[in-house]
Amino acid sequence: MNKILITILVIICILQILSRYYQVNYYNRTLKNLYSKYKSGYLGTGIDKTRFKARNIVVLLIDKEDKILEMKVLSGMSAFSRFKDLNNLIGMRFDCIFNTKEYKKYKKSIDIAYEQIQMQRRKNEI
Repeated sequence: MNKILITILVIICILQILSRYYQVNYYNRTLKNLYSKYKSGYLGTGIDKTRFKARNIVVLLIDKEDKILEMKVLSGMSAFSRFKDLNNLIGMRFDCIFNTKEYKKYKKSIDIAYEQIQMQRRKNEI
């Protein structure tokens, strides 16, 4: 009985490690695709880490005039979660999205991503 329980626990741990590896590779591939698609602009990622709600990861790509080139969100705690484009925000200036339902839903992640972009801009100005 104990051997079966230990075997099941080991299998679960291995599956969890493999699913985490798969998720990290997917995330890295998505970022590399964005880097190769756009030659200029600023990229920021925001992660809203909550204990009991689904985790949100926002990838935000903005040009020098603060126009949104790409915005993707990955929501959920599963290794099978996928990035979804927020198409209705693409092309808008960042300061015009504050009243949209998407901004209100992913506010914390979007703000973190935009703060990363602001830090990149300050770094480039020096």
